[in-house]
Amino acid sequence: MRVEGHIEGARRDWEFCGSAGVLASALWIHDAPPDIPDMALTLEAACVFRRTGWGIFLRGYHGKDYYNLGFLESIDRVLKVLARRDARGDH
Repeated sequence: MRVEGHIEGARRDWEFCGSAGVLASALWIHDAPPDIPDMALTLEAACVFRRTGWGIFLRGYHGKDYYNLGFLESIDRVLKVLARRDARGDH
């Protein structure tokens, strides 16, 4: 059994960010094997800067390796950063 929850919010037209958002999620795995964490936590934040249209995306993650790319039992990532350009041109 797995139980997952998300909470998120977004806002447009801030003074600094043309658009911004945050997301928090948690996943609990009831029947996880003893060597795999039974909880995974994620926190994300994004901001597209009003003046440039470029943005930044940050993610923190702790818990089960959700991609399982390295066949890891658990993974900790303090920070991922991504810059992107808002192609809509509403900056």
